[in-house]
Amino acid sequence: MKHFIAFGLIAILAFFLTSCKKDSADSNATILGKWNIVTDSTYATVGCCYEYKKFYAGKPNDYFDFRNDGKLYIKENTTLDTANYQLTANSKIFISGKILTTFRITDLTAHHTNLKTLDSLPNPGGFSWRRVNLSR
Repeated sequence: MKHFIAFGLIAILAFFLTSCKKDSADSNATILGKWNIVTDSTYATVGCCYEYKKFYAGKPNDYFDFRNDGKLYIKENTTLDTANYQLTANSKIFISGKILTTFRITDLTAHHTNLKTLDSLPNPGGFSWRRVNLSR
């Protein structure tokens, strides 16, 4: 009887360990391709007294499209942009165009990722950050 209970507990534990799946980064996932914009948030301060907050909820036709040739095509609301991008070490991506910054790529899976500016970027008299949540 003891062996049956021990076997049952091991079987249950094995089931839970193999069936539980973390929603973590996928080592085979790539930033390349077309991504839908879920949200795009910007926050900035100027001096001690002014805060600028912008939250944009993506619309069905909004996208970030990372191409193999290092081009990034962006459509956000009515704004179209073409930028260059370069993947660097440690999940970082440098984008130059109307956007000129380095983002950290986080939570990259086949269907979801986030682009976050590195910490807080200093600007004259304050700081700013940007977070872009993408899905496909």
